[in-house]
Amino acid sequence: MMERFWGLIPVEHVSAFLWYIEGSAWREAIHRFKYKGAWHSAYNLGRWYGSYLKESGHYDDIDLVVPVPLHWLRRVGRGYNQSEYLADGIAERLGAKVDRHSLYRRRYNLSQTSRTRSERWKNVEGVFAVRNVEQLRGRHILLVDDVFTTGATIMSLAETILRAAPDARLSVATLAATPHSLNRKE
Repeated sequence: MMERFWGLIPVEHVSAFLWYIEGSAWREAIHRFKYKGAWHSAYNLGRWYGSYLKESGHYDDIDLVVPVPLHWLRRVGRGYNQSEYLADGIAERLGAKVDRHSLYRRRYNLSQTSRTRSERWKNVEGVFAVRNVEQLRGRHILLVDDVFTTGATIMSLAETILRAAPDARLSVATLAATPHSLNRKE
C-alpha cells in the first residue's frame, strides 16, 4: 500500500489489518459495523489492530489519531462514524489522542462504494477542510479509515492537512484493504 502514496503524499507508515474480499467473513463484519449499527465491533477491531500497531514500534510517536470525517448528514443517517470507533480503539492502544474536530467534510458527497477509480478521485476532490490548524501543526498524525480501495479518500484528507499544516507528519492505518489496492495501475 505504501507504493500508492509514492510521489503523491509523504507518509511515514501505511498499514492495513485485514483483506476486504467479496464473500469473506471480515467483509461482512465491516458491513455490519458500517451499515447495520454494530459500532462496538469497530471499536473492538480498532483495539485489536492498535495492539499490533503498538507492537510494531512504528507508531510509537503518533501525536493524534484522526478518523476520516463523515458529512453531518451521513452521520445523522447512520447515527455514528465507524472510523471514529476504529480510531478510538487504535488510539487507546497507542496511548494517543483522537482528534474528531480539526477536520470536517465541507460538502456532502456520494458514497464511494459503487464508483470507478476515476469517479472516486473526483468524488472526494476538495471535500475536506481544516477547522483547527493549530492542533495539526508539527504533529505526527495517524489517519484512520475502514477500507482502503483506491486511496482517494485518505489522499484527499492528507492533502488537505498538508496544505494547512505543511510541517505535519502523516501515517495511515486502514482496517482493511482490497487486494487490487496494491496494484498501482488500478
